[in-house]
Amino acid sequence: MKFLNKIINADIIVCTAFIFLLIWALSNIELNLDLVDPIGKALDTFQVTDLVYTALRDDPAPDKEITMVNIGNLDRGGIAALLNSLNKHEPAVVGIDVRFFRDKTNFYRENGIENQDSLLELAFANTKNLVLATKLEEFNETTGQWDSLSNPIPRFRQYANGAFVNVITAENDFRVNRKITPIDFVKDSMQTFFPVVISKLYSKDKTQKFMSRMKNQLLIANKKNKEINEPDEDEKLLETIYYRGNINNFYGETDHFGNKDAFNKIDFQEGIEGTFDPKLVEGKICILGYMGETIKNDKYWDEDKFYTPLNKKFAGKSFPDMYGVVVHANIVSMILNETYVEILDPQINFIVNIIICILNVMLFAFVFHGMKLWWDGLSVVIALGEMIFLYFISLVCFEYYRIEVDVNYSVAFIFLLGNLLELYYEYAKPGLRWTLGKLSPMGSYK
Repeated sequence: MKFLNKIINADIIVCTAFIFLLIWALSNIELNLDLVDPIGKALDTFQVTDLVYTALRDDPAPDKEITMVNIGNLDRGGIAALLNSLNKHEPAVVGIDVRFFRDKTNFYRENGIENQDSLLELAFANTKNLVLATKLEEFNETTGQWDSLSNPIPRFRQYANGAFVNVITAENDFRVNRKITPIDFVKDSMQTFFPVVISKLYSKDKTQKFMSRMKNQLLIANKKNKEINEPDEDEKLLETIYYRGNINNFYGETDHFGNKDAFNKIDFQEGIEGTFDPKLVEGKICILGYMGETIKNDKYWDEDKFYTPLNKKFAGKSFPDMYGVVVHANIVSMILNETYVEILDPQINFIVNIIICILNVMLFAFVFHGMKLWWDGLSVVIALGEMIFLYFISLVCFEYYRIEVDVNYSVAFIFLLGNLLELYYEYAKPGLRWTLGKLSPMGSYK
């Protein structure tokens, strides 16, 4: 106890309170620096755990239960022919990330073209476990729900399960896709996310296990009750995508991000002609969508692409790296393989961060008083070493246990601690002693 009393004394408590108060005040100052804004936006898309994807982990084994099928620029008749070819080999589930929201019968009639909607309808009628895209429209800030839902036209919808394809991206110029919401509500009607519906048709048990996770149940309850929380609170209930990988059709055949395909793939030409290996389709999940003009597309920019943690150019990213349909495939793979990302309980995370901060105040105060001659250099070395160690721990937790540990608060605290501690001992503490002395002749603060 005597040892603790020497270390944890009034001076340490006041010093810690001063530093926390000052950091809180600084965090509430709004700066509008247009010069550094682009840099801030670029770095804002990066998280330390991205290093696990891009530099540390070995490529996971490809998920052979999922086959990506590129539709290229096929029209509805072409998609019908492609689907008919796939159906010959009896896929287990077929998901099509294409929006069939408009009836084109009159267009075909006016232009003397064969009614491709009829061809597509017939192909849909012969497809088992079909999932078609819907889209949530007009988010209502008051209720936290959506006001409307765009659906496939009735002649298509009757053969399919509808599922929304809206994805969540970072609110900046870089469309980074990290989080998902497995459900959402349109005027009290619950809608299910595209990959979740595909997973449920393939494995009801594994999808139920995913949906039974506590955060998903809390999310459903909040949405149903129209409970509006702060953005940070709502984000804690979103699922983090654990990315298995990409498919190597981006940036040409030699300049790509991955070493191997994460999923099977079929291009539309070989699909229509039937030149693909039937084993890629038999009993598999086939997800159809746009993945470039051809599967070997080398276009650098496309509105259907997103940034993901797999992108090695994490600062100032120049080009997005993954098509939306491949993002969906990664989510399906995560659900079926149960590779969920866990987040350390926020309360535990908060307590751990507070303890780290207090221990560092004690350590830095000891160095400041006991090793004054070495203070400038030693404080920098300690801070740098601790920050690296904390990030190392967060990387280990994510790589081996898929647990996200937020150490950013501790890192920021340690980064500022040296200067703030000097400010306290050289200016704030003498000023406080002087003030207390003036206010109360009997009082003193050592």
